[in-house]
Amino acid sequence: MDCEDIQDRIMDGFVEPGRSLPAEVTAHFASCVTCGDFARRQFALDTQLDDHFGAIRLDQSVRSRIALAVGRERRAERAFLLPDVVHLTTCAGATMVCAAALPASPSVVVASGVLLTAVSYVALALVRSAFESMDRGEAGTSG
Repeated sequence: MDCEDIQDRIMDGFVEPGRSLPAEVTAHFASCVTCGDFARRQFALDTQLDDHFGAIRLDQSVRSRIALAVGRERRAERAFLLPDVVHLTTCAGATMVCAAALPASPSVVVASGVLLTAVSYVALALVRSAFESMDRGEAGTSG
């Protein structure tokens, strides 16, 4: 390892104060005063920055607002997926009922059900895309 590699590792935060140094880095520090001084200056700078800025402490109201926002995002994501889940579940159920109840070959009924499910899913995706395009169009013109 050369001086540039050692100093890059220090700058990248690979070598942190309080962490035991890899043997190759320690060996390099022992033989290279420049890198040893560089590391000490960087460690001192890190310590000063930590002392000056410290960790950000959020009060409980901020934590609560963040938790509410995350919860809303999760619910919105589930709501976005709901039509897909309902569509695929009902199509699968209807296909299985038809395969059991119809006098035609079950493999033909299942194949037909899969084909109709795929076609209707494409239609669902196109309608969703059209609604999203309209929403983006309205959002772009209202400002």
